[in-house]
Order: sequence, then C-alpha cells, then structure tokens
Amino acid sequence: MRYCSFLIIAGISFCSSGCFSTVDSNSGELAESKPAGAHSAESTFSQAIQQETRGRYVNAVKLFSIVVAATDSVELFRKANLGKARCLMLDGKNKLALAALAPLPETPRQLYDARRLVLAARILCAMNRCQNAEPLLEVALDKDYKTPQQKLLKAQAFAFLGKVYLKNRKSQPASVVFAHAAKLYIECGYPDKAKTCMEINRYLQ
Repeated sequence: MRYCSFLIIAGISFCSSGCFSTVDSNSGELAESKPAGAHSAESTFSQAIQQETRGRYVNAVKLFSIVVAATDSVELFRKANLGKARCLMLDGKNKLALAALAPLPETPRQLYDARRLVLAARILCAMNRCQNAEPLLEVALDKDYKTPQQKLLKAQAFAFLGKVYLKNRKSQPASVVFAHAAKLYIECGYPDKAKTCMEINRYLQ
C-alpha cells in the first residue's frame, strides 16, 4: 500500500514555464523581477507569506518559486517549497502541489521529510483519495520525535490521521490515534486541542 502511494505521487508530471515575479504594490499583481539574492530571497519569502495570508495564492506560488530557485539557504528552501505546495493546494491545483513535494521520502529522516509527507496526505484527501493518504501519514509518524516542534507536528499528524481513518470508516484505529494526539498536545501545551481529541476518543469507544 505504501509503495503504491509513492508510485502514484512519483508518476505525476509537473511542468512550469513563464517568468516569476514580485508584487507590484500599486496593482496587487505580479511584475517582472530579477532573480533574488541572499537578502532579497528572505524579503521575497516574506512577500509570499503576505500574499498567502491575503488569499492571493497564485501570487504566493510565484514568489515562493523565486525563493526555491534562488536561495542558497537549505532552511529557506524547505520553507518556501512547502509554502509553494501548500498554496497550490489552496488554489485547487492539487496535482501540481503533489509534484512540488516529489519525490517523497520512504522514511522521514528529518522534520522537513515528515512535513512533506503530512502535506502530501492533506493534498490527497483534497483529491478525495484518503485511502492513499493513510500510508503517507503512517510513514510520517513512524519515527521517534523528541523536540517540541517535532512533537507538535506528530500531534497534528495523529489528529489528521484520525480524521482520515474516520473518512475511511475505521473507527477503532481512529480512536487510538486521537488518544495519541491528545497525549502529545498536552505535552506541547495545547490543552484545548488535547481535550477535543480525548472527547472524540471517548465517543468512538
């Protein structure tokens, strides 16, 4: 099942063309720009976040793409690539969003890998392919996360996997992962989210 999901994602073709741009402050549209340098890449990333916040996903994708192509920072590249895929999904371009994340890791060696797997699962669910999303989430969770940031991602992934299990009519596994999510949310300092997950867990028992 996991292997099939990776083949599906790897098989999606992705082509991009055209000139990427920055935001024209007068029109709100994108104007032609030159490749970003180290400092301008960070500035362009900030602009992309602003465009995403305003719901201008096409603009945000173009700006995130500039950063992906131009930055020498591994951390900034990863954040921009996730932002690009996220905005493509929000704009309804799910196949392109999946392609932006490919190739997906068979096992998450770092937090970025896990984030890609979780986002890919969300995209698949948006495409009404929740059965394919299941193994990706299970792979993302198949690691011992220890830092607060890692634990929070794992809590979110468990909660989302619970929703996916419910959509796939698997109430018992859903109950188990909601309990795991609740425990991690408590450890991360999110008592309200933990309470919600525990309430779902009790309802499903």
